[in-house]
Amino acid sequence: MANCFYRFFVSVFSFGSKKNVLASIALSLPFISISALWKYNGGLSDFRMDLLLYLLLGTTFVYFLWSRHSSSYFPWFFTGLFLGLTCLARVTAPIYAFICLAPPIFLRLLLGKSFRLRILLGTLIIAATSILVSSWFYIINFESFYHYYFVWNTDANAKLPITESIKHLNLTLANIGLYAVSMTMFFFFFGLITNYWFSKKHSSNSLQHIINQFEWESLWLGIAPILFLVLRGAGLNPFVSMPAAFGLLMFFLSPFLINSLEENSRKKEHLF
Repeated sequence: MANCFYRFFVSVFSFGSKKNVLASIALSLPFISISALWKYNGGLSDFRMDLLLYLLLGTTFVYFLWSRHSSSYFPWFFTGLFLGLTCLARVTAPIYAFICLAPPIFLRLLLGKSFRLRILLGTLIIAATSILVSSWFYIINFESFYHYYFVWNTDANAKLPITESIKHLNLTLANIGLYAVSMTMFFFFFGLITNYWFSKKHSSNSLQHIINQFEWESLWLGIAPILFLVLRGAGLNPFVSMPAAFGLLMFFLSPFLINSLEENSRKKEHLF
């Protein structure tokens, strides 16, 4: 996962020069520094399915964001591949994937009129690849999965009032942890101040430029899992909100990823 993040930063955001390799590595660190990853309960020593969900779904989301910056269909294929692997690792993954990916894809179709065929083909690649990889697992075990998640599982069927289920937000912040939050917010403010100063030399509308360059899709990838758990009234399982960490961290790294007006207009095409 960390290697995938590193390659994403290097390729998409023009951190290809030697002096910026360390910057790309640094930007990858928050994702492998979240508190949940290193806890004795639910972390690497425990290796729960929820941890696998975070690692694999996070990699899926990286390739999905990557697909917006590339003319190649490879990011779409790898999105589908890792989504299929995620579904094999965690049965609830299709729910997370649908609520996270469907709205951004819809907006891409709505706003990208000249790229609609490409987006439709990419979406088809994601669906076909993920179904090919994981559908057999759900077909064989459908009755067991249905009984566990829709009949027996107390957390999934808790139906807590929103005043209680809103605590999933606190659990998400606890999963991310102070170290990852501090590191990310340092990048956030450093990038915001640096790029605001730099873009003032090139544009009178520098703040608008910076805002436009934010990874807004990643914000939804972070909010959607929490929103789903809160509105469904899911039980306060401390691990199920772990997938939200990726989107939230990526969004707040956005200002640091803005190099210059010229560099952002030239998207990298040789991603693999």
